Amino acid sequence: MRILIRNIGRLCGILPAGIRRLEGRDMGSVAGIDNAWLVIEDGVIASFGAGEWEGESDGGCEDGCEGGLCCGVFDEVIDAEGGWVMPTFCDPHTHIVYAGSRDGEFRDKIAGLSYEEIAARGGGILNSADLLHETSEDELFEQSARRVREVMAKGTGALEIKSGYGLRTEDELKMLRVIRRIREEFPITVKATFLGAHAVGRDYLGRRRQPNNLCRKVLHNKSPFKQFCSTTSSKKTKNRCFSNKLQKSLLNSAFCLLNICTLQISFVYLQCKKQVLNTPLNERSRTIINY
Repeated sequence: MRILIRNIGRLCGILPAGIRRLEGRDMGSVAGIDNAWLVIEDGVIASFGAGEWEGESDGGCEDGCEGGLCCGVFDEVIDAEGGWVMPTFCDPHTHIVYAGSRDGEFRDKIAGLSYEEIAARGGGILNSADLLHETSEDELFEQSARRVREVMAKGTGALEIKSGYGLRTEDELKMLRVIRRIREEFPITVKATFLGAHAVGRDYLGRRRQPNNLCRKVLHNKSPFKQFCSTTSSKKTKNRCFSNKLQKSLLNSAFCLLNICTLQISFVYLQCKKQVLNTPLNERSRTIINY
């Protein structure tokens, strides 16, 4: 399948030869080519340049093609009509799979309540967990699919999607199945992140046993979550949801999964990072921590 995009007003994201990515201040400028063309072969960019494409001809055109193109060279020719062509957006942090809405909490935020204060009043993550628990898997997929279509229409081509609104084993698995279904049914790159310790669930309020439950039922080699380890599995410790002792327990159990999946461990606050870094870890564990 060969596609030519011609009459491009500006082709964005062009880097000099030998440079694979921009870093630091260089990220503040986006290079490009004006009045450009782009050739795609089997879904991969094959070539690009300025002006009109002047490539090979099969000599089979008797009618004459606009811009000197011959019929049969490409399966499709797209006229960009002077518009911009640019790479899709890559969104590395989303919670696009959830049930219902938390719009009512915006009033609390406007009033100055902190995230922790909203959660203490039964809102935030716990509210979302209640809604998700009551929502069927098919309905959860349909709600999430509408959001995926919306972000795709606005230019997003890759998504990371977290679980974390289940806070129960069954509901977390339901979220991960929905994420997998999105990956299978939409032409967009999707990476799943297991965020089982997003907050203390209602079943564990006042008991602080949720991390122990995660360690016993989730973070082990025979876990039902193992089926989702073809993507990145992540354990994230959140601000003051869990004590230092329970955080260490979670991390030690998470490292036991090294033989079946990749772990990404992220910390929201520097203080939390320092606490965990003081925990004795073997060298193998240290190599996979991504800050």
